[in-house]
Amino acid sequence: MDDSERTDDRAELSSLLTIVIGAGLTVSLPDLVSIPKHEAVLVGWPIAFVVAYFLPPRPEMGFVRWMLERLIILTGIYLSFLKIPLLLKSSLTTPLAYGIPITIFVVGFAAWLRHMRNSWQEPA
Repeated sequence: MDDSERTDDRAELSSLLTIVIGAGLTVSLPDLVSIPKHEAVLVGWPIAFVVAYFLPPRPEMGFVRWMLERLIILTGIYLSFLKIPLLLKSSLTTPLAYGIPITIFVVGFAAWLRHMRNSWQEPA
């Protein structure tokens, strides 16, 4: 097994561990601490992100930028999927109340990913 395969395996294990920690905390925190289920997402996943940053292989970018990117995405998911639809349900049908914020988030996220992919490529 060469170094690139070993690095890929470690990255996959790190991603899996992050998902297990984030999902586990999100599910268990409402029972352990008096925190609403939706807000447990905002507590559990950042803890998982902190753990994930320090697992090998570590990201090349600094901790603050790496964490800020994930927190912005997490906040967008939280608002788009859990909070904004509840506010819109009183004035729109349920499919529109969920569909509009989720669509806006997905389009914005796709644009951000495209920008990031273009900024990672080295100039020719």
